[in-house]
Amino acid sequence: MSAGSVEAHVQARKAPHGATINLRLDLGAIRWHGGIGLGEEGLDACALDLLEIARVVWEIERHTPKRISSERVRSITVELPIREPGSWSEAGHQALVGMLRLLGNAEWKFKFTKRSEKTALDGLGGGKAGEGRADTVTLFSGGLDSTCGLGWLQSSGVESVLASFYGAKAKQEEIVGNFEFGQHVQVGCIWDNGRRRFGGQFQYRSLMFLALGAMVARSFGAKRLLQFENGPLSIAMPPSPIYRMTRHAHPKLHRLAMMLFTELFGAEITVENPFLQLTKRQMAEALKETLGEQKFGKVVRKTETCWNLTSRQVVGNITKNPGTPCGLCVPCIVRRTAMRGDDIDHAVNLTSRKDPHFSNLNARVHVDAYLGWAKELSGRDYDVTRFAFEAPQVVREAVSNAADALTMEKTFDLYRTFADELMATFPEP
Repeated sequence: MSAGSVEAHVQARKAPHGATINLRLDLGAIRWHGGIGLGEEGLDACALDLLEIARVVWEIERHTPKRISSERVRSITVELPIREPGSWSEAGHQALVGMLRLLGNAEWKFKFTKRSEKTALDGLGGGKAGEGRADTVTLFSGGLDSTCGLGWLQSSGVESVLASFYGAKAKQEEIVGNFEFGQHVQVGCIWDNGRRRFGGQFQYRSLMFLALGAMVARSFGAKRLLQFENGPLSIAMPPSPIYRMTRHAHPKLHRLAMMLFTELFGAEITVENPFLQLTKRQMAEALKETLGEQKFGKVVRKTETCWNLTSRQVVGNITKNPGTPCGLCVPCIVRRTAMRGDDIDHAVNLTSRKDPHFSNLNARVHVDAYLGWAKELSGRDYDVTRFAFEAPQVVREAVSNAADALTMEKTFDLYRTFADELMATFPEP
C-alpha cells in the first residue's frame, strides 16, 4: 500500500462452487477530474463518500465474471474507510444494499471506518464552491434516452442543471450544445491499473450516475433529480424467463435511492423518470418534433446506446470495428424500434433480410426472443388479466413503487405498444 492510499478490502463469493475473489482497491489511484460549475453549496462530504462507494462497486463488477459465465457472484463484502462513517444509519445501509440487490441480484455488506486522507475526488471543481442554486438536476449520459430528455426539458420549459459522468466529454458537450442549457457539470475518472472489460451489461453502473446526480444536486441545493429512460427498459420486463434485464431506472431503484438520500443527507431529493409511460419510439418522435427533422438526425447520430460498442466480436462469431454499434444487443434492438431505420450504421442490420447475418440464429437470439414475446402479447386473446397473472415480480415491483405513474393496465398498454413497434421493425426469417 503506497503512502496516502485509501484501500478498500473486498471479498466476493461465487456460486455454485463457492470460490472467492479477494481484492485490495486503492481509491488513491483514482484520478478524478472535472466538476467545473458546481453550485454554491460546494462539495458535500457524504455525497463524495457515496460517489466513491459507487465507483468501488463498479470496479468490483469489472473484476467479476460476466453474466454469460456459469459462475455467478452471490455475496460481496466491502470494508472501506470514508469521510463520514457516522452518517450511515442502519436504514441508509439497507437502502444501499437494497439498490445493489435489485441491480445485480447479489447480497452486499459494507463496513465503513473513519479516514483522514483526502483523494482526488476532494479536489473536484478546484475544491471550491461555485455559484448558483437550482431546483432540478438532470442526469445526461449522451445516450438516446437522455438526449430525448433534453428535448423534454426544453419543450416543457423546465430549467435544470445537467450532470454527466463521461468518457466522451466532447461528444456530450456537442450534443448539449444543440439545446438551451447554461449549466452542465461533467465528472470523469481514470483508475490507474483499474480493470478493463469490453462488452456486456454493467448491472451496477446506474449507482454511479445516481450518486453523481446526488452530489451535483447537493451542491446546488436541488430537491429534484431526473433520470430519463424509456418505460419498457425501466420496468425491465424480460422477453423470456432466461433473461435478467438491467434495472438502471426501475421505479423501485428510484424509491430506494430517495430513501438513501434522505438518510444520508437528512434532506429529501426526489428521483423521477418522466418517460416511464413512453416507448423509445414515442420519445424519439417527441424529440424530432422539438428539434425539427434535420437537426434531429444530426443530434441522434452522435448518441451511443450499444452494450458492445468497444468490442471487436459479438454473438454469432461476428467481427466488427470498435466504436460501431453491434445491432444485436437489447439496447440496439430497442433503439432500432425507435428510429425506423433513420439511424447510424450498425455492424448487423436485422431489420433487413439482405443483411448477410440475417439468418444467423446465434446473432438473432435477442431479437427472436423479443419477437416471440411480442407475438404472444399482441394476440387477440391476451388481455390485461392474463398479463397481470403472468408478469414477473420485477414488473409488479415497478407498479407498486411508481405511485400513480403506473398501474397494471397502463403497463399492459405500454408493452403492447412496444410489441407492435417491434413487429413492425424486425421481419422474421
